[in-house]
Amino acid sequence: MMTKPSLRSHLPRMVAGALLFVTVLLHVRLLPLSNVLEWFERQNLDLCFRLRGSLPTDSSLVLVTIDDASLQRVGAWPWPRRTLAGLLQKLLAAQPRLVVLDIILPARPEEVAGTAELAQVIRDSRAQGGAGVILPYYFSRISLQPLPPVEPPPPPVAASAFILFDAPPQEVAALPLLHAAGLNHASLDLLSASLPGGHINLISTEEMGDPVVRWEAQIVRHGEFYLPALPLQIAAQATQLTRGQIRLKAGEGIQLGERFIHTDRAGWSLINYYGPAGAFRQISAVELLEGPVSALAGKIVVVGVTAAGTQDFLASPFASRLPGVEKLATSTANILRQEPLQRPDYLKAVEILLMLGAGTVAFGLCRRWPRALGVVLLLGLALLLWLVGFAAFAAGRMWLHGIGLMLAPVLAGGSALLFAEKKSLTATPPSARRAATATEVMPKPARARWGKSMRRSIPPSAAKSRSRFSTRRTASRRPRRSGCASAFCARRAPPVR
Repeated sequence: MMTKPSLRSHLPRMVAGALLFVTVLLHVRLLPLSNVLEWFERQNLDLCFRLRGSLPTDSSLVLVTIDDASLQRVGAWPWPRRTLAGLLQKLLAAQPRLVVLDIILPARPEEVAGTAELAQVIRDSRAQGGAGVILPYYFSRISLQPLPPVEPPPPPVAASAFILFDAPPQEVAALPLLHAAGLNHASLDLLSASLPGGHINLISTEEMGDPVVRWEAQIVRHGEFYLPALPLQIAAQATQLTRGQIRLKAGEGIQLGERFIHTDRAGWSLINYYGPAGAFRQISAVELLEGPVSALAGKIVVVGVTAAGTQDFLASPFASRLPGVEKLATSTANILRQEPLQRPDYLKAVEILLMLGAGTVAFGLCRRWPRALGVVLLLGLALLLWLVGFAAFAAGRMWLHGIGLMLAPVLAGGSALLFAEKKSLTATPPSARRAATATEVMPKPARARWGKSMRRSIPPSAAKSRSRFSTRRTASRRPRRSGCASAFCARRAPPVR
């Protein structure tokens, strides 16, 4: 007669299923401890960067750095606007394709004459058909939550805003974009002379213990305006695109001419760092001040401060101090070469399927295999999943959350091993376990010799009384058996104590 399986027989599957369910919830960030798993995922991403190593950078990007040697030659930072005008004039004489000043130059009463001279240098270059100059701006407040109403940006800043969308205004307004307030920009004289710029705000999650700058917020919302990041504007100006050739695809990315820049629904893209500090070609500002540099012809030149005493540094996967101008060049090269890291929306579903499949396989095999082979299986499966994630990162520029992938089979298979060990222990009768313990205490030859010596040392009278006592004790405990059983009880060796 068939009997229904008890609840205990289903307990291993129920526990493994519960562990997989909790792992999936952690993976999709629906549990309080999800931030811990997210932190490990980011550390794993940094490890992938370091194991992959440095990549060749875009040769069309050159950095002109205001380094320690430049400060020793010219003076402490910030430099007077007249000095910057002279530096820019020599730079434009080298006939670059585009010049980007990664410096905020606000209006200052004591720098009115120097600011006017710098603005005139920028106008003259554009009037003579030379390279244009881009100036950045930044926001003192950015938030995921809506901010109080802000004043409209000045016309030169508003000229950089997106004007084409592929979705209705209501759908665009519903996107979880960053809200920005507190606009800081260069003087209006400089802005009106230069090309439209973009913001240079850094996106990091230091409150989670992760200071690394991993994302570029390609779009931010400032009141009713949708403003781009500076790398996006550099790429647009370098390829001579107009505002009518830039289109925002809601929740997908940005169409930049023939290039498409993938972003998440918040308008963020992952930065694909090419290496530690010094990955891009750099020319000191001192060399430029001392004479012309022919290597700048036809290049996109980014001018920034890299002196050790300044504060324009950030943390990257390769190092804790990367000059901000190198991060700007990295994000720009990602767009020009279409090489940003990607994490499309469907990738999360693929990860969940991999977790469930790997967890099921690990549970099934660990229930059937010996414990040693099960442990080897779990380690091998976890390593295989990590290698899959690393291959997707190195070859396909995709960020798979490998820690969650590894955690699912380890928990499911580990629970199967624990239940299998517990089942083997409970299946052995207590008498057999005590006998096995006694056997392990003393080897067989030693027990035989010990029994013989004891029988020799017991006097006949003591042995006879001992036999009568054993017989009485046995008879009092259970009914009298056959002679063979009684003879065996009388002849057995004393128990090991």
